Amino acid sequence: MRIFALLLVCLTVSAFASVRTGGPSHSQNPTYNRGSYTVVSTLIGGLTYSYGLAIKDNVPNSIWILNWNDLMNYEFDMTTGAPQGSWEITEGVDPDDQAYCEYATGNRWFMTDYGTSMFAVFAENGSHVVNIAGPAGYTNLFGIGAGKGQVYVGSPNEDVLAWGPYTGVETSISSWTEIPYTSVYGLAVWGDYLFVACGLADEDNLFIHYINPDGSPNPTPVWSATFTEEVEANGGIDFDGEYLYVYPQNSFVYVLDIDWDPQSLSPSTWANIKSSF
Repeated sequence: MRIFALLLVCLTVSAFASVRTGGPSHSQNPTYNRGSYTVVSTLIGGLTYSYGLAIKDNVPNSIWILNWNDLMNYEFDMTTGAPQGSWEITEGVDPDDQAYCEYATGNRWFMTDYGTSMFAVFAENGSHVVNIAGPAGYTNLFGIGAGKGQVYVGSPNEDVLAWGPYTGVETSISSWTEIPYTSVYGLAVWGDYLFVACGLADEDNLFIHYINPDGSPNPTPVWSATFTEEVEANGGIDFDGEYLYVYPQNSFVYVLDIDWDPQSLSPSTWANIKSSF
């Protein structure tokens, strides 16, 4: 359901903004490899009806936030927060989270739908390509990430993280695999890693998982932390290779310096090293 929550827009002005919620408020998500972060900066405050976050990797300093009320996807400069551009979200999509991924057949945007279990695929320029059904029986979808030959989705209403094969051309997902995962609001893929933001308070709610060669995320995270700048991390997440970007709905984009090295050896690399002895 949709509720109203008090949002601090600046130091002296506050306003009410709609927030999308679902699922329980506590979990048994893994807390292995607990880490820490430092807030480097905050960007793009004061938006309303805003949720999904995505970095457009093939354009310098391009970060996007969608608005589910006016059905627009807005571009901002990820160093200054200045508005840059936008495109309209069409074909009846009631968007939550979003993702962007590059493919040889044409780059794609992805947006989950708040009212159904489908997600929408858009071309580079924002033109609608196709709506694809999510896992059968789901109420709706919140988080979405794409890459490594897969699309990843989650919802706090289902308490699962699901994934299925997608390479840029499919009009349906042939099969879905899932693992238990509580309150998934935001997802992103960068390199060999899956980033997860959860709508949980007072416990680990940011996670990084290594993605195995078959596209499945390793259940044990390589890094996790408790995001404490807001009540919970109930929104988008992305990574640019240096900083982690977290966007609780209607709030600021928090730019985080985390104590995890993306250049560290992956589990598969370690396995190859060990097998050589």
